Amino acid sequence: MPEQRPQIPPVPGQNGPGWDVAVSDRVNRILNGKMNVSDVLTVTLRPNEVTTVLYDSRIGYFSHISLEPITANAAAARASLWWTATSGSATLTHASNAAADQTFSVAVFG
Repeated sequence: MPEQRPQIPPVPGQNGPGWDVAVSDRVNRILNGKMNVSDVLTVTLRPNEVTTVLYDSRIGYFSHISLEPITANAAAARASLWWTATSGSATLTHASNAAADQTFSVAVFG
């Protein structure tokens, strides 16, 4: 059975002058694509295997994992790549390939 979607708690009461301005500024930046995802990972698919496990404490059942190829072999492997997430890890399923440089940049959302 899938995990329950985590609930986001409500914003606490006023934390001091200007808190609402600070919150609205950050929300507006996010809406304009400025998410500040600076902690990006890399993962290299295991050669001659059909699965690779990515471990990160931020990964959960409802996470979105964005994989961007950073090598030509990774770009070719992307078409056959899919993933399933659990708490703390994601299993990347892919075609078996002898190339040892199928490397992706990874961002975890949610």
